[in-house]
Amino acid sequence: YLIGLIPGTPAQLSISPGTLFPQFRIWTILTAGVYEPHIWNVILDVGLVFIGGVTLEPLWGGEEFLRFVLILHILTPVLVISVYFVLYVAFRQVTLLFTSYSGMSGLLAGIAVAMKQVMPDQGIMPTNILRLRVKHVPFLAVCFVLVLCLPKLLPFTVLCGTVLGVLISWTYLRFFQWQGTGPDRYRGDHSQSFSFASLFPELVQPFISPFGAIVYGILVTLQLCPKQSQVVNIDQFNSTNKHLLTADAQRRRHVALKALDARLNKAPEEPESWPSMEGSDAAPSGSSGKTGGGVHVIDIAEESAVPAAVGSSGSGQGGLNAIVEPAESAS
Repeated sequence: YLIGLIPGTPAQLSISPGTLFPQFRIWTILTAGVYEPHIWNVILDVGLVFIGGVTLEPLWGGEEFLRFVLILHILTPVLVISVYFVLYVAFRQVTLLFTSYSGMSGLLAGIAVAMKQVMPDQGIMPTNILRLRVKHVPFLAVCFVLVLCLPKLLPFTVLCGTVLGVLISWTYLRFFQWQGTGPDRYRGDHSQSFSFASLFPELVQPFISPFGAIVYGILVTLQLCPKQSQVVNIDQFNSTNKHLLTADAQRRRHVALKALDARLNKAPEEPESWPSMEGSDAAPSGSSGKTGGGVHVIDIAEESAVPAAVGSSGSGQGGLNAIVEPAESAS
């Protein structure tokens, strides 16, 4: 930005189709991505790149993050001027041939896609009115730039750089970036949550899905990307199946032990209390002689195991001898 304040230097720092090869300004491939003509763009670029670096560098490592930045830094300007050159060939307008591009719009869009990959469900709005998440940022960034380009608040080269930054970043992360460590390393994130359609709202995802397949087919045809094949790891499947069986056996064992423990800890049933032998529950007794004799009952709760003999004799009374013993069952 400071160098661009010098008169005549902006044209030497930005890139355009008409000056890249005819005038051999090859250095503009490197300088275009770091030159911003406005101070507010510089502040925005530095802040967003710092946030992206703090988030991605600990996960990827410094070398991989630098590789990612360089890919976006170089490919975005080259593809932007390629698009404008194709438009010049199609419409034969000289202004398209000398339209210049500069700035970090492609890099910022690419960082948004990368953050969508590593933390898609992270919220960015602490309100329930707009539940925005990181996965919505790439699409919202393109829409925001488009809105600013329509009234010409931003040049259309910024919109072109933003769209191409999204495509470059997604293509690299989807098919080329190394995942995992050691012998299990593989290229690309082929999960369904990182498909190209996932960059768009759910309503339009069915219409966008074929584009990802087209990009993949082009890369395979150009031999830039190996053809992916679904591989089933038998050892991993057997290990998972064994784990499931072991877990089921442990669950059944736990249920059985719990039932056994409940039965063992169940309090034993108390023996039924002896019926009262007073009043109507008293056992009938016989009598002999002219006069009746009384029956003496032993308190079974106190003398349940000792039989008692009760007798009476005398003149004018009949004798009665009775032995009361505890019954085996209530009567």
